Amino acid sequence: MGNRMKPEWAGSDSPLTLREVMDRPEWSPVVHSYEQYSQIAGFDSYFERPRSIHGVKHAWRVLFHTLMICELCALPAPDRELLISAALYHDIGRENDGLCYVHGKRSVEKMAALNLAPADPTDFATMKFMVTYHCIDDRQAKTDLAKVDSGARERTWRLFSVLKDADGLDRVRINDLDV
Repeated sequence: MGNRMKPEWAGSDSPLTLREVMDRPEWSPVVHSYEQYSQIAGFDSYFERPRSIHGVKHAWRVLFHTLMICELCALPAPDRELLISAALYHDIGRENDGLCYVHGKRSVEKMAALNLAPADPTDFATMKFMVTYHCIDDRQAKTDLAKVDSGARERTWRLFSVLKDADGLDRVRINDLDV
């Protein structure tokens, strides 16, 4: 999948509609993945407040944005899988909908406790960084990236950036998108 060509309109300024995504065959991997992951049994039980602003529907929207970005950037399958998990579980440690800089850390802890975290130590370290820092200022994240193994820093930052963007894109619905 990493060597696939982008859809012919990818470089244009034309807006993409949801109907185009659903109907065009080149987007079928995105649609299939979204349908598969948005049907996880008991998913709402992972959240303290599943119907809140940062609950289940938010996670599904972040998943959708993540899948779209992964497809447009032709990310390899291992990166996609890690991002899918991060998108789904990045807010399961949230206790309220207010400004919170620690829910990412809580979400990582909860992922580990529920066996939702990757078993591979390198992937877990990347996941931990992405989810922990998705709710923290990028300048602090960039500073703390120095704590990540030097061989994993580039990938970690790239995946973190995708998650942060996908999460940010969902803020359009509450008029809070910081471009």
